[in-house]
Amino acid sequence: MLKYIGLSIFLLMGNAWAADKAVSSVPQAFILTPAQGFEVLSDEMLERKTSKALFKQGVFRNNFDVTNEEQYRAYYLARKDVRFFQFRVVALDVSYVDTYVGCCPTLASSFVMTPETGADMAGLEKFAKQKQCSVQSKGVLDNLSDEAVVKLVSKYKTKNFWSVTCDYQ
Repeated sequence: MLKYIGLSIFLLMGNAWAADKAVSSVPQAFILTPAQGFEVLSDEMLERKTSKALFKQGVFRNNFDVTNEEQYRAYYLARKDVRFFQFRVVALDVSYVDTYVGCCPTLASSFVMTPETGADMAGLEKFAKQKQCSVQSKGVLDNLSDEAVVKLVSKYKTKNFWSVTCDYQ
């Protein structure tokens, strides 16, 4: 079903259409389209419609779950099931500069994801190439803070994480 989340924004949920409160109470995955995923990943201030909708719907908390000031990164851990190219989005990794502690913050966001059955790896790679983003399938945990790694590995019981990263637009 499709869930209306305000301001003419729709996130795909399953296969049917629904509006406002007509949505089933059965938890289903939010499925981000390529355009919606790119809107979130390229949104430095998390102020665009899709970003706001994900926070409003409780997919991510309004406060960071984990910060890593040395790497200028902060993480929002997914509270609800979100899919992007049939990958489960488990965290949103964003730039975070509270105090300048050295050189070179990366001005980009990433979805940290786990591949699910039927994950569209070719589609994800094509999306990344078209949008000038990058996909990482190995060593994703090496780039995350220790606290984020512990939380993700313990919650999802895997070390197989992928990421797609896009620079801010």
